[in-house]
Amino acid sequence: MTDHKITTTITGGHIQGVAGAGAVHIENLNIYNRDVEKPATDEENTAIGGMWVDSNGSISQIMQTGDSFRFESLNRQTGLRSQGTGSVNGRRFNLIYQTNIPSTGTATGDVSANGLEITETVQDSVYGVFSQTARKQ
Repeated sequence: MTDHKITTTITGGHIQGVAGAGAVHIENLNIYNRDVEKPATDEENTAIGGMWVDSNGSISQIMQTGDSFRFESLNRQTGLRSQGTGSVNGRRFNLIYQTNIPSTGTATGDVSANGLEITETVQDSVYGVFSQTARKQ
């Protein structure tokens, strides 16, 4: 773990915590004992592997190897299933997919600097063009 140091002056209020507990609570400030997450630069490919939930309620599992990825999605409310493949270039990505409707489509989008949110524009053979966001779980 990298050593990080935070120095502060506290005036008023209360400090709660146990030495060595790994977390300190100072009124509305929480400091957790973990490494700082470095955002990807435009030259580095963002790591997007993992579980995501989009603004339509679909849950997606993304499996990434280098700059390529594949995914499977399920919306439990509508029964919509999709799967596809794509590539990441810095924080930008492109993908193609097919669904059980059936429909096919493409999407392009951006991953936020902290790697926790995706914004994409989708071109679907049934639903047309739409935008959506997703948050990493």
